Amino acid sequence: YYRVLLQNILYFASDRRQIHCVTPDRTYTFYDKLDAVAAQVGSGFVRVHQRYLVQAKAVDRLESGEVILRDNTRLPVSRSCQQSALLALTRAELEG
Repeated sequence: YYRVLLQNILYFASDRRQIHCVTPDRTYTFYDKLDAVAAQVGSGFVRVHQRYLVQAKAVDRLESGEVILRDNTRLPVSRSCQQSALLALTRAELEG
């Protein structure tokens, strides 16, 4: 078991049943569903793709179908998630 602070997590990536929890220093892997992880971590994280759940504060910008994180990692934004992701990221920016 690992204890990882939510503010240290950049994003979660799903690969079949494996979830990769990515931090600036390390990637942790465990078995779960991304929907279950999203329910546990709360509204500070935004679903941008079927496979990606991103911490809103880690996002630098959204451009041409991608979110670019502060560390220059680029993750795709699916068309089905684009509207809700934009709203959630805007809300997070206004709150924080």
